[in-house]
Amino acid sequence: MIYFAVFSGLIFLRYALMYQTKLCGQLYVPLLISFLLFSGFRFEVGCDWTGYLNQYYVYRTVPFADLMNAREPLWVVLFTLQAWIDLPYPWINVFSSLIFFYGVHVLARRQPDALAFLILLFPILIINMDLVKLVDRACL
Repeated sequence: MIYFAVFSGLIFLRYALMYQTKLCGQLYVPLLISFLLFSGFRFEVGCDWTGYLNQYYVYRTVPFADLMNAREPLWVVLFTLQAWIDLPYPWINVFSSLIFFYGVHVLARRQPDALAFLILLFPILIINMDLVKLVDRACL
């Protein structure tokens, strides 16, 4: 329910700033960073948490020569680098969120209103994934 309240607040904020384009541009970067931090530092959230945890334990033992034979070599390399640096599993969320939100930023800056674009992505990126998690837990 908190996600719906946040989304509603973001919609009202954008509506209140309808004619203040400079302020909208200034709010875009802090909102993007807050989404990145929220997404990257969530712990044990999501329907795929345990699946990626299993991959973390499997791929950290893959020999370097076999990395390019994996089904998703860049993903496996990311896990291997994480194991080599000796970072705990939750950091994979930070790395993948950095890559994801960089892509979101590239798309958003091409839009006439980057803040509105980011706000409209919120239900797809956050609420939709949370509903998938709730349905997944209900099926257990």
